[in-house]
Amino acid sequence: MATRRSVLIGMSAVAALTGCVTGPEQLVLPDGAIKSLSVSVDGADDGYTVIDARFDETATGAALFGLIGMAVNSSINADQDKKSADQWRAVAATLDIDRELQNAALDRFAQANRFPVAVGGASHRLEVVIRQWGLSRSEVSTKNLRAFINLRVQLVDSDGDVLWTDYPNSVGDFSTADRAAITDDVFERELLSLAQKVGRTIANDLIYR
Repeated sequence: MATRRSVLIGMSAVAALTGCVTGPEQLVLPDGAIKSLSVSVDGADDGYTVIDARFDETATGAALFGLIGMAVNSSINADQDKKSADQWRAVAATLDIDRELQNAALDRFAQANRFPVAVGGASHRLEVVIRQWGLSRSEVSTKNLRAFINLRVQLVDSDGDVLWTDYPNSVGDFSTADRAAITDDVFERELLSLAQKVGRTIANDLIYR
């Protein structure tokens, strides 16, 4: 699976990304403030998980789409989810979620004829960390599992100051309560498709600003 990768993309001006918890809509950058942008994606190596039994714990459902990483209330539920994750662990280890997401973003930039690859250092960095990814329930009322990816996205200037931070979550379209129906092929298809979608979304947030 992927290790940290960076590419440099030049941009004439960027206002901000959408949906950031630190209020990117209020972030105002002068035209030309961002001369170039480095984009890195990492973290998938350690983030694979299945969130099923833990979803029934107090506030865990809300935590999935908020405070990922909080301590679970029950080690029994955690152990159950670890065993559930074992069903797809081998195929998960073959997926390069980092690269898939990054390539989708770069392809979208190229398609829009924006942000050519730059040479040298960048004035700003767009740092994407995949915090958790895999399969999860998205509602307490259903046992259905679906693909999910949880990110931390930060815009950092050349001085290392974080201009804003976002924690977006994305889920796949396919869901089922039948664990046997999520074959290795289905797992791979859903996670790679979602990674591509997330990459395009990140790119579009820049393109249409």
